[in-house]
Amino acid sequence: MKEKCLTDTDCQWIITNCCPESAGAYWECVNRKTYVPRLDCDKVFVVCPQVLSPKPTSKCVCQNGDCVVK
Repeated sequence: MKEKCLTDTDCQWIITNCCPESAGAYWECVNRKTYVPRLDCDKVFVVCPQVLSPKPTSKCVCQNGDCVVK
């Protein structure tokens, strides 16, 4: 059973595709205590689009035990 978030500090925006903000980062709102990367960025070659993708301005918060975007 996955661990639920308890407070907003348990949740955060994380880049999940190994691309930087300056080149197509894909951001997800995740539980930082239980997040396990799907990719090992040191071991995979990722082609990143040349598109700015700054951290979202929406809030990543804990709601009813899940990290959600508000």
